[in-house]
Amino acid sequence: MLRLHPRALNITLCASLVLGGLLLAPQVAQAQEATPETTYSVAVLNVIAEGADPKLAAQITSVLKSETKRNPRAQLVKQEDIGLLDSLLLLGCEEPTMPCMGQLADYLQAQRLVYARLVTVDDLYDIEVNIFDAKAGQVVKRWNKRFTANADAIGFFVKEMEEFLGERTRLKPTLLRVTANVPDAYLVLDGQRVGRTPYFSGELPPGKHRIEVVRDGYKPWVYELTAAEGSESILQASLERVAPVAGQVNRPPSGPVLPPSTTPAPIEASPERRGTGTLGTLGWVSLSGGVVAASVGGIFGILASSTESELADTTLQRKAHELRDQGESQALTANIFYGLGGVLGVTGLILIFADSGAEAPAPASSVSVGPLDASGAWGVSWEGGW
Repeated sequence: MLRLHPRALNITLCASLVLGGLLLAPQVAQAQEATPETTYSVAVLNVIAEGADPKLAAQITSVLKSETKRNPRAQLVKQEDIGLLDSLLLLGCEEPTMPCMGQLADYLQAQRLVYARLVTVDDLYDIEVNIFDAKAGQVVKRWNKRFTANADAIGFFVKEMEEFLGERTRLKPTLLRVTANVPDAYLVLDGQRVGRTPYFSGELPPGKHRIEVVRDGYKPWVYELTAAEGSESILQASLERVAPVAGQVNRPPSGPVLPPSTTPAPIEASPERRGTGTLGTLGWVSLSGGVVAASVGGIFGILASSTESELADTTLQRKAHELRDQGESQALTANIFYGLGGVLGVTGLILIFADSGAEAPAPASSVSVGPLDASGAWGVSWEGGW
């Protein structure tokens, strides 16, 4: 049987206790870290405005309250407006001294007081925010900044108060998806145009929102959304086309429409030239053929005159016989073409005037060169109209 010495037994027990303590120490530390500290009551007082805009002071007061409520350790004891100076006067104090602030904390049953002062300096603002701790009897935290009064002032102040008031519980944003039955419609969120449809946002804060989907030529689509923390809202906007007003041009969205001043005027048809129909065309062709035939007749007439001159100069019987036959042939050809030219010219004039609906004029006078009678004598003949 094994027996342990008493001193060895004590050493074994001490070692076991030390080892157990080392093993349990991290778990105890984690448990202490997981255990939240004791909550405390807080009263937020109205911001004192010295020469500053009262509306801006009221906005800052609202921010202080909302950020305090989002601190998991803070318990807001008073929701109504609390005037710092008026409350101190009720307690017989004229200035926010530390003893007076302690009395006010007891009166409001708050362990801490949050109060601020807003002062105008030229065109700038000075703001000082204090956290008074009743147990310590003094201001335990102070924040002071100088800023300009613009649209980003409140947003800047909210971000600063997140760190100053501490331990803010961040809310999960909601998801928003908006589509529309018409392409490229504008989405207006709480009065501000934020994009086009289809629209998606993963940073929509919880709460009430006004959503509008608009596009030219359509009635705006409006929806009041109450977004819960961490939820997803999917909206389908259905826009209705606006009926055109009487006398108003309804321009299609696909492309621009020319204004009345730049709309091309209709092209007026130019008056037709006389004789441009079917009969007129044939008439012009016939008239042109008559001119060509008359020209050819003139050529043969000139040749016949030349042959006649050569015949008068020759003394040879045989040569004279050949020249006479040649001249008669040329004269005959000239007369044929003269006659053809006259017929085609008259026919062309008749067809042209017939096509235009006008009365055909009398044939124009014609001049011909050739034999005047059967004896073979040459000359110029003229024929007038009928």
